[in-house]
Amino acid sequence: MKSDFQKVYKFISRIRRKYIIKRILDGILTAGLMFLTISSFLNLLFFFYPVTLLPLVWDFVLILTIIFIIIWFIDSIVLHKPGMIETANLVEQKGSLDHPLVSIALELKTVESQKIFTQKAYSGAAGQIKELPISIYSLKKWKIYLIVLTAVLWWLTNFTLNPVMTHYWKMPFAFLNKADAVVSPGTVCLPRNAFVKMSLEPSGTFFPSCRIKISSIKTGRESRYLILPDSSGVFSYQADSVRESFVYQFTYGGRDFNPETVLVVDPPVLYGLKMKLFPPSYTGAPQKELPDGQGDCFVYAGTKVKIEIQSDRLSDAYLIVNNDSCVMDTVDNKIAGEFTVYNPITYTFSLLDTFGQRNDSLPLFYVDIIPDDKPFVHFLKPGTNKSVNPEMVESLWLEAVDDLGLRTLKINTTKMVNRMNHPKNGTSL
Repeated sequence: MKSDFQKVYKFISRIRRKYIIKRILDGILTAGLMFLTISSFLNLLFFFYPVTLLPLVWDFVLILTIIFIIIWFIDSIVLHKPGMIETANLVEQKGSLDHPLVSIALELKTVESQKIFTQKAYSGAAGQIKELPISIYSLKKWKIYLIVLTAVLWWLTNFTLNPVMTHYWKMPFAFLNKADAVVSPGTVCLPRNAFVKMSLEPSGTFFPSCRIKISSIKTGRESRYLILPDSSGVFSYQADSVRESFVYQFTYGGRDFNPETVLVVDPPVLYGLKMKLFPPSYTGAPQKELPDGQGDCFVYAGTKVKIEIQSDRLSDAYLIVNNDSCVMDTVDNKIAGEFTVYNPITYTFSLLDTFGQRNDSLPLFYVDIIPDDKPFVHFLKPGTNKSVNPEMVESLWLEAVDDLGLRTLKINTTKMVNRMNHPKNGTSL
């Protein structure tokens, strides 16, 4: 009868509908489980290593999950949708009847529905419905428990960690975004052992992290660091006790900013030394300029020494002579000073640059005295004392010697009076 066939048909249709729905739900659970697991892992990874590539990966995972669900849905209702007879066979396989008639009844409907045998088959199949299972597809409980667990884990990572990828889901192609920002302090000069704070302040687009590359000018060695923003959204990296110059470059989003240089200025040193000597007038020697870099010399007592040295970024300079110091005149990077030498001395310099760096460890120079012996006069003729008569002519020969040379020679003479013939005695010489 038609009523018996309708009962069988509705029973199988209901089972097939449940099969399709549960298959779709099973695919959604599988996709959701994978998505939540990967998302939780990416959240944890993003918390420790917030590179802009991870939100891109997360976006692709989300897109793939949605595509999978759509394809699975279409596949469940179109491609893998079981027919009525196939569903009946699956139901009978799960049942415990020795001679199931449901699938036979559905097959006979397609062949002949008016014969008595066919009506008997419908009636028998309708009677077996109560003894058949009502579902041929069951969802795994472990999968349900697992997706609940991963959902809780995702919720914890999404709402307790910072940064989190869901805040940056609008950056599917962050590496192509030429974000703008202000880099400070730019190219600067610093004293040795100072610290420098390099910052990047975004304007407009905001990314979860940026990179800074630091390259040593001396060795060429490179270091890369991942930087997270502070509470104001500024990315900063501080280098302490800087001892050598380096170049730094920020990478933010898809933009490499221009490299900047931090120049480390060493304490001031001498890189030029000139000495001029002005001998005392008694020597008759002309002034003399020593070769560049020569700071040690021998001079005559009373020589005036003028010194000119060169250094970078000077604010003050002191000439230290035998532990006594005096301020030198500073013009640009040239320093001038002078002193007069009467005894052997040592001298050096103390330099102070514009950064407040002082250098008291410069080389020690020496100025020694050339001995100046007194002139010597030797009487050649007469060689010994000689008595002469009045009106007698006598030649006087002298030899004068001096290490510096002679300018003049004066002879002082004194008349010797014979006291025996003094006028008082009535006789004169």
